[in-house]
Amino acid sequence: MPFKNKYNSNKSIGSDRIALASGAIKKFSGNPILIIDIGTCITYDFINNNFEYFGGMISPGYKLRLDVLCEK
Repeated sequence: MPFKNKYNSNKSIGSDRIALASGAIKKFSGNPILIIDIGTCITYDFINNNFEYFGGMISPGYKLRLDVLCEK
């Protein structure tokens, strides 16, 4: 991997998030990077300018958010 994994729980990082982090480093190398991926879930991941991956968070995707707002 092109980054140092500083995430506490290595086994819970999905391959999709690893791929996004690797691609972001290739494209935006040398800068702090915030990756936002919008799909079934919305994921946020952070990589600093020293190529250290700190993980991020996962939240419900836009469809689930819309469904909840319409129903509640």
